[in-house]
Amino acid sequence: MVSKIGYLIRTFKAEISSIMKIVNQYLFEFLLPIFVCFFNGSA
Repeated sequence: MVSKIGYLIRTFKAEISSIMKIVNQYLFEFLLPIFVCFFNGSA
């Protein structure tokens, strides 16, 4: 039981880290240019 919980926690952490990598990549590649264009247009 304990090893099963440890395994779940490890896989959960791995999932979160991979998701965060994807999210960071998405943010920098897509949202950053949009924000730059938005601020340049509103400034």
